[in-house]
Amino acid sequence: MKYLLLILFLPLTKSSFSQALLRKKIEDYKHKMEFTVLKDSQQAKHGYYKMYDLFSLTTTEGFYKHGLKDSLWHITRNKILTSTGSYKNDVATGVWKNYRINKKSGCLIDSGEYSNGKKINEWAYFDQCSPELKYNYSLKKLIYHLPDSTFYSIISGSDTLLVVPENPPLHPEGKANFRKKIEMNLRFPREFMTSKNFTRKVTLSFWITESGAVEELTIIKKSEEPFDREALRVFQQFEKDSWIPAVYNGKPVKSRIILPITFSYEGIINMND
Repeated sequence: MKYLLLILFLPLTKSSFSQALLRKKIEDYKHKMEFTVLKDSQQAKHGYYKMYDLFSLTTTEGFYKHGLKDSLWHITRNKILTSTGSYKNDVATGVWKNYRINKKSGCLIDSGEYSNGKKINEWAYFDQCSPELKYNYSLKKLIYHLPDSTFYSIISGSDTLLVVPENPPLHPEGKANFRKKIEMNLRFPREFMTSKNFTRKVTLSFWITESGAVEELTIIKKSEEPFDREALRVFQQFEKDSWIPAVYNGKPVKSRIILPITFSYEGIINMND
């Protein structure tokens, strides 16, 4: 792999935390990076950092302090902001906002506050630029969700009912963000990559308990074994996520979710509600 490495001595300045720094520039087939390191410890990034990804066309900029991310960071794609927020000691802190590029601008995906890398207080999640769900992580309380007239199977006492609950079972980041997480982690089976105009569907079923845990994950509509295995693999990455349980007659109830996953020949999926 060919690469270019330039090292420049920088004088002491307040912005460099009053320590001697070296500036480095590294270029290879995938990245262009510019950053500073401590002269006495050149493995530790310290000060301004910028990385441009030639494949995804994204630019990541921020600051390091003794090898740890610190202060404000942001990511842009084609000069459109996709993520911004702060770090302290390499851990997310303060207010963060993430955006999905929509034509020539960015639509909010989510926004909220971190403390020591954990979400706190109220977070808002968006679908196509409109609020879909608001959840308070400190209070563990659902603040808002889009109206949902979907029928769900629920267990109320000793009865299994098909009803429209007051609150449906919800992923705390909303349907749109949960779908995106699945999409980004899905791998199209290699043995089928040569096929054109090729689609397969796998339908999963699982239950959300009264406490928000995932149980009884199973496939109720199968495809070829590689697609079945991949659908299960991806979902199981998020199986430990704590969901917001359905509410019926004012009480949390166990409810069933049906999740169809459609594979296309490009390896992209659609998940129908």
